[in-house]
Amino acid sequence: MAADDQGFFTNWQGLIVSTLVPVTIAAGFIYQALIPGWRPSSETWIWGLFLLVPLEFIRALILSFLSDAYKTSSNPMQAVQSFLLSIAILFVLGIVYLIFEGGISDALSLLAEPFLYKLLGLPILIMVIDGVIGILSFGGDPRGQATRLNAIADDSIDWLSLAIFRLPFVIAPLYGLLAWASSAGWRIAAWVPGPSEDLAVRVGLFYLACYFLGKAVLVAYVQTANFAQTGKRLLDVPWMRWVRGNDNEKRQRFEGRDNEAESAEDYKYSKHSKSVLHFEDELIQSLKDKSGPSAPRDFGSQQRIGPQASEADNG
Repeated sequence: MAADDQGFFTNWQGLIVSTLVPVTIAAGFIYQALIPGWRPSSETWIWGLFLLVPLEFIRALILSFLSDAYKTSSNPMQAVQSFLLSIAILFVLGIVYLIFEGGISDALSLLAEPFLYKLLGLPILIMVIDGVIGILSFGGDPRGQATRLNAIADDSIDWLSLAIFRLPFVIAPLYGLLAWASSAGWRIAAWVPGPSEDLAVRVGLFYLACYFLGKAVLVAYVQTANFAQTGKRLLDVPWMRWVRGNDNEKRQRFEGRDNEAESAEDYKYSKHSKSVLHFEDELIQSLKDKSGPSAPRDFGSQQRIGPQASEADNG
């Protein structure tokens, strides 16, 4: 591990392990793209590429469930139970959605298809088993792990939406313009190849490789000292919020928080606030005297921090 001046570490072992899978997938796509005249050899290849999008979305949901399990549980077994319960709820909601969309007969016929279990069921099962093993073998700070997993989940959703709904609508018109310039004899665009099936396959494979390389950067970043120091995910930046189209909403929410904080600060030092806090202290103390001492809470329970905790202890 490498440490910065303030004692935050880059977990190089976790960084290498977490990037191994996406980098390997990207290398496979690049290798296939470099084979002249390569085409998908079977229908399974085509379905597998088509199902990459829902699998990536499900992967982000599973990471979010793992983050909640680490954050809210007090021991590994409780975290496993919470995680599996979330997966079960997601599975039931998926079946209910299929029934409402296509009816019971169509839903049952779809669930009976072998390719569904081969291309969706098996990868999801591997994700779930990997999550359970990760919980049971984890020996670090659960709060820190929850923060890392939540950052990966949020960044994965942003990266997936950027790759599907934003970048293609920039790349396609740009290529069309360059291809037109090349066909018109412009020297600046003479290097641009004309549209063809081979070009579409190669560009698609390279695009998928770039997507997984970008994902490798996202999962690697949460293992760095910079993330350990700031806790800020890589795609939580203003330009990305602008791309998502919710920058104004976030800004209004932050401004609302600032106004609320100023109002709370003014109320804190008012005479009315002191009288109310004094009454609350007396009420809490009387309830404590009647109920008696409480049992100690298990690991992972939240504790009050700051002046309120010291006031309660002194009470």
